[in-house]
Amino acid sequence: MSRINMAVLLVLGLLLVTAKQSTQMSLRNPTSEIETSNCKLPLHRVGLVLASDNNEKALLDSGLFTPDSDNPYVDHVGRRFNIGKLGSTPIVYVKTGTFSVNVATGVQTLLHEFNISEIVFFGNAGSLNKNVLVPGDVLVPEAVAFTGVWEWEIFEAQNKGQLAFGHFNYPVNGENLLGTAAYENITLYSPSEDPKEVFWLPVPLPWYEAATEQLTKDLKLKECHSGRCLPRTSKVILGLKASTSDFYVKK
Repeated sequence: MSRINMAVLLVLGLLLVTAKQSTQMSLRNPTSEIETSNCKLPLHRVGLVLASDNNEKALLDSGLFTPDSDNPYVDHVGRRFNIGKLGSTPIVYVKTGTFSVNVATGVQTLLHEFNISEIVFFGNAGSLNKNVLVPGDVLVPEAVAFTGVWEWEIFEAQNKGQLAFGHFNYPVNGENLLGTAAYENITLYSPSEDPKEVFWLPVPLPWYEAATEQLTKDLKLKECHSGRCLPRTSKVILGLKASTSDFYVKK
């Protein structure tokens, strides 16, 4: 099965509380420390969420980010929130680390600490099909699925999951007593609609259209870095569907 694996932002609403009062948020009011902070900036900014050191290095090496001269960063609840501009757009970027719970706590703090208008995730993407996506390409998906939570369907169950373990029998595919596994849906919350269960989480259309317009307008991607060059010219890939999870299995 070919699939795009992409570390992508999914706010699950999970908050971790540590044991030390000096670094934790109040157990009675988890947002009290943030609400009383004097770091709230009046300007609306775009929140940029990074997962790793490599993502941050790519951002800084691009030369597009300019730190704010007065308040270049804020250290809060174990993370550094970097303030500045990406080109002419005011932003705050934070490096959350991997795994959903780390991203969730980082994003929750970002939303409470700053006046954030939108959130953009910048991370790595990969593909099990080498003809679809190769290193150096830029991917803008139109939808994302969280494929890290499964519901196990027993052998010979009436409802079959998308992942059939028998398809991976060796040396010949066939039946497998492990049965199948079905991906669980997620709850999509919207300010204008009732919550609903979905498998594909759509990328907001205005952002997708903006990315499409900017990435297809006189954009030239770098083909060499630090003396090493890509095997082919990089390209922008639009409209694919991506998946994200806390773990990946590559056959």
